[in-house]
Amino acid sequence: MYWTDTGELLDRHRGIIGQTQGKYWTDTGEVLDRHRGSIGQTQGKYWTDTGEVLDRHRGSIGQTQGKYWTDTG
Repeated sequence: MYWTDTGELLDRHRGIIGQTQGKYWTDTGEVLDRHRGSIGQTQGKYWTDTGEVLDRHRGSIGQTQGKYWTDTG
């Protein structure tokens, strides 16, 4: 489990997603740095460098660093 700077408890085994110090933790324990434009996928959704959630099952489309993510990923 991870403790964030807000005291929130993040259990990497239960798919909980949280933010700590500008970075996002996914359910796989991967760190997504929103300041570096890292993009990750968790439970069918994409996290962008702005912290926006793109749900590929709902056809959401987003833009990050000149690239577009479609509903198909």
